Order: sequence, then structure tokens, then C-alpha cells
Amino acid sequence: MKTMLKIGVGVTFVLLLLGCQLTRGPTDEMLISEFLNTFKESVETQDMDRLMSVFSDSIEVAGQVIDKQGLRAAMEAGGLDNVEVSIDDSKSVINDDGTATVSVGIAAPMGNITEKFTLYKEGDVWLISVIEIIL
Repeated sequence: MKTMLKIGVGVTFVLLLLGCQLTRGPTDEMLISEFLNTFKESVETQDMDRLMSVFSDSIEVAGQVIDKQGLRAAMEAGGLDNVEVSIDDSKSVINDDGTATVSVGIAAPMGNITEKFTLYKEGDVWLISVIEIIL
């Protein structure tokens, strides 16, 4: 009888541990991968609503802070025409301050560049707060 009780308590403990692991949710790496796919697909399909969902309310670009409406206006004015995003070689790093850094390749008619994003996490979503352009 004591053996059955010990086995029952042991099984219950293992199930509780597994349950905690399974309900934790997606890792930050998985969320950043999802972010990258959303960014790529929305740029290439020019889905402005979906694209705007990956940006914070204010974005720093080349030392200037712009809001999402300004960014959207620039993109709707042809800023995304014939643009392709490469995420195959993207590198992401989660920083000690709670932000993450991600780089993506951009092929545009004016040339190829790498954009480095600084992301911050809001709930379960990573958002772009800073864009650096690396030629």
C-alpha cells in the first residue's frame, strides 16, 4: 500500500512538472522567429496593417524618432515597392536589458542593405523600437 502511495505521489509530481513546462508558452526565440516571418511576409505582400503590428508606437531611425503613421505614409508612398526580405541568415540576440537585437537582409531597387532592429517585448509580442541601417 505504501509503495502504491509513493508511486502515485511520484507520478503526480512528474505530471505537475510536465504541466508547468507545457503551459509556459512559446520561448522568446520562437516569438522572435514568428516576428521575423510576420515582418518578411507583410513587407513582401505590402500588407500595411499586419506590418504596422510589428512596430512600437514610436520608432527611432537614424537618430530621429518617427511615429507609426509617418512610417506607414512613407511605406505607402512606394517605400516597399520591389522589396524583398531575407531572414535565412538572420541573427538574433536577447540582451541583458530585456531587449533583443535582430538583423535582416533587405534587397531593394536602390541596393542591398542589412537592417538591424532593436526589439522590446510587450506581453508575448516583440516590437521594433529602433532601426539601424547597415550598408
